[in-house]
Amino acid sequence: MGVSFIKVYFDFEERTEQLTEVEQGRLLLAMLRYAKGKQPPNLEGAEKYLFPVFKMDIDRDLEIYNTKVENGSRAKHKRIEANKSGLKRIEADESENNRNREEQEQEQEQEQDKSIGVKPPRPRFTPPTVDEVTAYATERGYNISADRFVDYYTANGWKVGKNPMKDWKAAVRSWAARDQGNSKPAQDYTQRDNSTYDDFKYFDLDKYGGDSP
Repeated sequence: MGVSFIKVYFDFEERTEQLTEVEQGRLLLAMLRYAKGKQPPNLEGAEKYLFPVFKMDIDRDLEIYNTKVENGSRAKHKRIEANKSGLKRIEADESENNRNREEQEQEQEQEQDKSIGVKPPRPRFTPPTVDEVTAYATERGYNISADRFVDYYTANGWKVGKNPMKDWKAAVRSWAARDQGNSKPAQDYTQRDNSTYDDFKYFDLDKYGGDSP
């Protein structure tokens, strides 16, 4: 929307004192039409000599007005952008506060559970892979067959006795200990048999009764 008025300074009368009232009226009407963007009427009297002077005043005033409007629009745009940025910061702060509040509430609930003796839920058992068993056995220095371990417990439904397995690493340790116990060298019964034979050979049958060999 353009300017809806023109500035008529107090010196208008002094600057147009050589004109008649009719010429002053025509000059003022021409100024109004020009300011509104219309073609001014054809000036017939002496006012046509003064119109260019007042036209320059109108052009100057219109330029000042348009500059103010443009600056005002820029300032308004900046205020709008600042408000949007402020709203985004507020929303981000509220979101962060909500997350912090939820974390605090969870921590408080956990502390309350601990205080009343509520145990946290046990993580669900997941059977290990052959590679996982191999890696754990190697880490512990066990020489076991990971394939046999996995095949055995897969076949029995991953149970220890009648109970579901809870810790496969503990089962690996037990498996390794059992294998180590079974890998001890067999006892030499030859010497024991010989000694038994020798004992029998020199057994005093006369003392206990019976015939000697």
